[in-house]
Amino acid sequence: MDPDYLSILMCPKTKGALRLASEQEVAQVNEKIQASGAQAEPLQAGLVCDSGGLMYPIRDGIPVLLVAEAISFGSPSDNPSPTESSA
Repeated sequence: MDPDYLSILMCPKTKGALRLASEQEVAQVNEKIQASGAQAEPLQAGLVCDSGGLMYPIRDGIPVLLVAEAISFGSPSDNPSPTESSA
């Protein structure tokens, strides 16, 4: 992902900065999704909001910056399914 493009994106929930998820972080989220039994397609890439503990999926090269599509990413007890909108 273009660093200039990434620098203007922000988390829609916390307004915090986003960064490209590492391969290890994507693998961890995919393991949590699989373990939960959710009928979700594994992530290929994602953007992480460290201040909110969320990962936003990147699908077909396009970041999906919808809070409803974000996946909790933090402590192992977090629910790996999409989060609820707090609006």
